[in-house]
Amino acid sequence: MLAGTWNLRRLLAVAYGVGAAGLCALALAAGHSLGYAAGMLPGLLLSGLGQGMASTGTFITGTRDLPEESNGVGSALITTAQYTGGAVGPAVLVLVLGARPSSSAFGVTFIVAAGLASLVAPLAGTLLKAS
Repeated sequence: MLAGTWNLRRLLAVAYGVGAAGLCALALAAGHSLGYAAGMLPGLLLSGLGQGMASTGTFITGTRDLPEESNGVGSALITTAQYTGGAVGPAVLVLVLGARPSSSAFGVTFIVAAGLASLVAPLAGTLLKAS
């Protein structure tokens, strides 16, 4: 719905910002016994919303300028990049988490992930061509 009303730069910048906010909420919840509903659920909802927005915006951005007959190839390349990130990203975050993770290590790991998402937000807003 937002992809049809917002330009893609704004959509992706907001998506990564919302995702980063969700990861920050998860970092704050790590180490506190607030329970699932008060502790984890808000961060999971925010980060999931941001990721869903980013996925939609990424596919639109990656295929919008392709000739119609090349949309399948463009989508496949985006999917390959997402799968690669889905393998490498968690592997790096497991290294950050360490061999014997404590609740504070989980907080640090969520902050690192939030920092990466926060770096992408302004890049999406400035480097993408206007739609």
